[in-house]
Amino acid sequence: MNELLHTMIMNRYRVDEFLGRGGMAEVYKVWDTQRATYLAMKLLHEDLALDRVFIRRFKREGQNLSLLQHPNIVRFYGLEQQDRLAFMLLDFVDGETLKHKIFDARGPMPYADIQVITRSVCSALQYAHSKGLIHCDIKPANVIINNYGEVLLFDFWISRMTDAATATMVGVGTPAYMAPEQAKGLNPTPQTDIYALGIVLFEMLTGGERPFVGDKAEITGTSSELVRWEQVNVNPPPPSFYNKTLPPAIDGVVLKCLQKDPAQRYQTPLDILTDLEGALQVGRPIQSAAITEQCTTSEGLTTPVPGEEPFRIMG
Repeated sequence: MNELLHTMIMNRYRVDEFLGRGGMAEVYKVWDTQRATYLAMKLLHEDLALDRVFIRRFKREGQNLSLLQHPNIVRFYGLEQQDRLAFMLLDFVDGETLKHKIFDARGPMPYADIQVITRSVCSALQYAHSKGLIHCDIKPANVIINNYGEVLLFDFWISRMTDAATATMVGVGTPAYMAPEQAKGLNPTPQTDIYALGIVLFEMLTGGERPFVGDKAEITGTSSELVRWEQVNVNPPPPSFYNKTLPPAIDGVVLKCLQKDPAQRYQTPLDILTDLEGALQVGRPIQSAAITEQCTTSEGLTTPVPGEEPFRIMG
């Protein structure tokens, strides 16, 4: 909607820049005249914006999202409406997604970067799970690294609320990262996020390869249907199938995340972190990144080691 550029919405939000378009919304950079800061505005597509059931449920359930306050989670402020427009407001983060970082690496990412990214995502998930919230759509496009090297997770629970309200697909999430229980249309659990994180780890370790792409499916259908079938029925290859330098310990961490039975996966994100950091030490070095080691508290919050400089992600 180019006509929105340089206009005011609700006499408060000045639309300054179009940032992109996704499956459910167009994204703009807006200036909040009351908070005196930039925010990201996700303008919902018309099929959602005009769906009263969806808007009512989103506003009710979205109240929980506004309570998520964590250094590795992009702050969600709520859903607003003006006439036929409906839009979400979040903190504006200037940076690049992990999807871009994986592509630009042109090969496996450095172990040090993988460690920092995984620590931050696990910290965010540990916190959210303790509050009873599941992300439901962990993928590289939903992880952003800002210009200071900080790693943040965004779009918590949004795919679940969208699909639950509109019933547009079987299961909730993105097929390439969808746990078997999601593909079957069952309710997600914390282990659903752990499964998706395993696929993100797979990508970082292999330079962008994924364990399920649909070419082993024994059915016919759309690409999404083929991938969902594989998520349920096909065992994943180890990451070392694509990256021969990986030690068995790293394969073991990823494959435990990708168990078909949720009970056989890691039970908490911090359990993943403990095993992964030990496995990465066994496999060093790939390449050293200009980062600082961090420590993780028992609550899952990450804090810098005293006396050291903040870390930066390479690239």
